[in-house]
Amino acid sequence: MGKRTGWQEAISLMKVETEKAMALGRRNFVSHWYRVLLI
Repeated sequence: MGKRTGWQEAISLMKVETEKAMALGRRNFVSHWYRVLLI
């Protein structure tokens, strides 16, 4: 159950961050994710 919750949190976080990146524009999509993964 712990793993499943972790996966759900990770997926929901990815969706939120992806939406943020899309809002910034396709050109900034990769750079946004690069910053997210570094932190």
